[in-house]
Amino acid sequence: MSLFAPDVRRIAPEAGEPAPDRAPDWVAAGTPEPLRSDLIALLGADRVLTRALDLVRYASDASPYRSIPKAVVMPHDVEDVSKLFAYARRTGVGLAFRAGGTSLNGQSQTDGILVECRRNWQR
Repeated sequence: MSLFAPDVRRIAPEAGEPAPDRAPDWVAAGTPEPLRSDLIALLGADRVLTRALDLVRYASDASPYRSIPKAVVMPHDVEDVSKLFAYARRTGVGLAFRAGGTSLNGQSQTDGILVECRRNWQR
């Protein structure tokens, strides 16, 4: 073997069991239907984050806990928040509001709909 030829057997991780903190399989597909379609119809596609990457990104705060939301929404105004409350009441899906995401006890996490307030509620 040449000096600079890679030996992938030495750099590849060993096959084994999945990591204990691995995200559940449903996360790979992102926000499940019909929740995805309902939220996009309610607020618009630009205000709903549904990709697996987004869900995992918002699953943690400054606490040691992790709860993966089914969807992340970014309301722009009071009307959007009102629509979200009505939807949550009608469907039974929980809402959690996240402002700074610096909770030390997991208050800004949910397995329902995470309402991201940092971007559009600063004034």
